[in-house]
Amino acid sequence: MLGAVRLAEHLPDRRMAETLAEKIAETLPQAAFFVPTAPVTTYGLTPLHLAPTPKSFFRKFLPQEQIDAHLEDLIRRQEPDGGWPVTWQLPPGDASRSEWRGRLTFEAVSWLVAYGWVEGSQRGRA
Repeated sequence: MLGAVRLAEHLPDRRMAETLAEKIAETLPQAAFFVPTAPVTTYGLTPLHLAPTPKSFFRKFLPQEQIDAHLEDLIRRQEPDGGWPVTWQLPPGDASRSEWRGRLTFEAVSWLVAYGWVEGSQRGRA
């Protein structure tokens, strides 16, 4: 689904892109790996993966309440050292866990900044 959203974002034929995005939005609620509601307790794609900024192509298909709930959950899940946890079980090893934890932390901070949820940024503005 994430690959299809990114494809729709970059299709030169905007009508085709909209059609694809509408199909994705229809199918998304049934996707086993989609985590539509917070709190996130398992591995999967959240609305923030599909619309990482307020100006994302797919953002219009996701309710503001859903986005806000996931942003609030991100803040709650931040660990004392400032990072975010890996949500998948049994990573291949400690190095892999550290690498992915860094990536997930960067992603979380990027989403919070984009949506204006960090101190010093204007909430709701990209």
